[in-house]
Amino acid sequence: MKSLALKYSLILTLISFQFVQAQYKITDSIFFETANISKITSNALGDIHLILNEKELIKIKKDKSIKSYPLNKIVTKIDSNLSLKTFLVYNYQELQILDDNLNPIQDRINLNKYNIFPSAISVSDSQTLWYFDPIELRLIQWNYQLKSMINKSNMLFFKEGDTTIEEIYQTKNRIFLKSQNWIYEFDFFGNSKNTILLNTHEKYCFSRDYIHLLDDNSLTTINLVNHEISTVDNFFNVKDFTMSDDQLFVIKNKGLYIYTRIN
Repeated sequence: MKSLALKYSLILTLISFQFVQAQYKITDSIFFETANISKITSNALGDIHLILNEKELIKIKKDKSIKSYPLNKIVTKIDSNLSLKTFLVYNYQELQILDDNLNPIQDRINLNKYNIFPSAISVSDSQTLWYFDPIELRLIQWNYQLKSMINKSNMLFFKEGDTTIEEIYQTKNRIFLKSQNWIYEFDFFGNSKNTILLNTHEKYCFSRDYIHLLDDNSLTTINLVNHEISTVDNFFNVKDFTMSDDQLFVIKNKGLYIYTRIN
């Protein structure tokens, strides 16, 4: 049975007009039905991952080749920190590792079996991951191959308005925990380092040293290292987005639009 992805007609176009206050130009587009896309992520290589109809993982590589993988459970996290691997978290309780062509590498790991009930997970390397325990309110480093705990942080005290950790992001030997209104920074030993107040936002994504926040038609970028903030306007009718290095991937009604930052 052919993949759902093959049912879509992909029309690739090259456009040269300026976009968004001359900071980005649109360089490519892929037209397909976007109503049932629930997630979009990208990795450092410029590959894009999509969840379609909650039933299929689609990978669009930078050369526009397409891979797909059928899903039989709800995916709560796509982790592509390791560019040649894709990690799927099902229902916050099961971890699956796929290779560059979306083939399973090993059996799924049932986290609940090891008394792990995380609200967020981020894979560090081929052995370890970090997860946030919403009961203990601690960031915990775990070896998912040896099934053993390595390290845990002190208890996290949420700031006003925050109730849980939504995502864990790692860059430059720092770990950033995103909650509703704040980011909590830790080092790789689990020591608390800093906090960052976030703007109001409906969608967000991380890339390199930044978090990007989308609200209405504005895209706000916060540098996680020096806390500098910049804003770009005119993002209309955006359903979802992700960024990778100098590329911006935007889901709108007619498909996926790829923008490149103008130097």
